[in-house]
Amino acid sequence: MNSTWRKFLFLGITVISVMLLCSGCGGEQAEQASSGKIVMARANDSKTLDPMMAVHNDDLWMMNLVVEGLVKSDKEGKKIESCLADKWTISPDGLTYTFSLKPDVKFSNGDKVTTEDWIYSLNRIKNTKSGSWQFAMKNVKDITAPDDHTLVITLEKPSSAFLSYLCLPANTVMPKKYCEQAGDDGIAQKPVGTGPYMIKEWDKGQKIIFEKNPNYHEKGKPVSDEIDVTVVPDDNTRIMQLQGKQIDIASDIPFSRVAELTQAQGIKMNLVPSTEADYISFNYKNPKFADVRVRQALAYGVDRQAIIDAVFFGNAKLSNTFISPAAPHFDKNITSRDYNPEKAKQLLSEAGVANLS
Repeated sequence: MNSTWRKFLFLGITVISVMLLCSGCGGEQAEQASSGKIVMARANDSKTLDPMMAVHNDDLWMMNLVVEGLVKSDKEGKKIESCLADKWTISPDGLTYTFSLKPDVKFSNGDKVTTEDWIYSLNRIKNTKSGSWQFAMKNVKDITAPDDHTLVITLEKPSSAFLSYLCLPANTVMPKKYCEQAGDDGIAQKPVGTGPYMIKEWDKGQKIIFEKNPNYHEKGKPVSDEIDVTVVPDDNTRIMQLQGKQIDIASDIPFSRVAELTQAQGIKMNLVPSTEADYISFNYKNPKFADVRVRQALAYGVDRQAIIDAVFFGNAKLSNTFISPAAPHFDKNITSRDYNPEKAKQLLSEAGVANLS
């Protein structure tokens, strides 16, 4: 047993899916919907669409339709791909990142993207202490542009994580002129970016309407002309709307309805692998938990499978660590402590502990 496990004995459950998506269209219907308007219902509205402040998935998933960065992660989230930078190089000392910018990219408002916009946008993240993502740019020493097609970012010290940080929705480009005119409140309500869609209307608490960006830099995309994202807090109402073909997509499906909807005709259920892990860790400095056998007993004494069955309706699995199996560095060889109440009693007895509360 290594030192980490001595400190934090683990009771964990990995949730299979955080965002359960149901689509009510299939085959020819789906193609027709994708070329016109798509209507989606979700449980909660976004709070802010300012890349600098957004932290919740309800914000980030919407913002990803509007703004783009130099690089992006692939669909599995395990590789870094080019986005608005065609290519990049990293200096041998790991301090200088030089990006070759994709030419002739425009914002959704028709303005051409300039290196001045890049410098402004990234410095806005770096220099705003109240921003949610400042940590990602804190190591940046300088951002310069030797010409109209090149952006150079210099770090204070080498960072193996920096390129990944640039994939964050925060580190995206917006037009300097628009941002200075709109201010923080205006950006939060209606960010302008280079993404496939732009915001047509946001009726808070009700819906966000996205329309196709006519200036999008990828030919043939986006496929849909409009995406309407409505707010329907009641789970049953969202599902009824899907079944009645009032909407095309429903998100935030309760675990109790997964099995039913997976079997439903005309509905496609997408179970998205999650990085969420629910766990309890013990404070080993607390005298009650000082003896490792007490912590082991508590791990053996919790029936995690019963929790999965009762709370998640089977839509989760036992976890051996607080790192999800969906994460790139998950170690499947770590031994987990299965439910064993007799073993728990034995360990408490050996530790000389009774009536533990």
